[in-house]
Amino acid sequence: MKILSKLKNGCNNSVSKVKNNYGKYLAKTVAVGALGMIGYDAHILGLLQSDCYSQTRDAEACIKAATNSMYLSNPSAINSKLKTGVLHLEMEENWRSFINSTIGYFKGVGTSLISNVIPLGLGLMTVIAGKKPVVKTGGWLLGIYGAVSLFKDVLGFGQPKDLNRRF
Repeated sequence: MKILSKLKNGCNNSVSKVKNNYGKYLAKTVAVGALGMIGYDAHILGLLQSDCYSQTRDAEACIKAATNSMYLSNPSAINSKLKTGVLHLEMEENWRSFINSTIGYFKGVGTSLISNVIPLGLGLMTVIAGKKPVVKTGGWLLGIYGAVSLFKDVLGFGQPKDLNRRF
């Protein structure tokens, strides 16, 4: 019976802690959601940047090899065949693409995190902070930032209406 009463008292204490701090937990929930959205955007931008960076670097390497294979400093059939072989190896290799994709992914993620530094900082402050006033302040600021972003970027308030204003 003692165990059941302790368990019951422990549950009541937990419920009362949540009731007394519902604003804190709500702010932390909003912050975790915001951090999830920032992370998702960073991942998608990383994937897009990964492809773009990898293809650009591969194209530049092929152009360099093709240019090198077109010119000989001394007339030599062996050097010509070797340069052509290097060009074919350059066009068929794929290890550089893997490395460049990884570099491009991290560049895209970094770019996205830097462009979202304000909500990222507010979200981290809200999640990491232990004091109730700091958590609530971070939650409110994050909510205000989200509302402004919704009206400005999503709904288009404060943005030019048309491409051509004459019509």
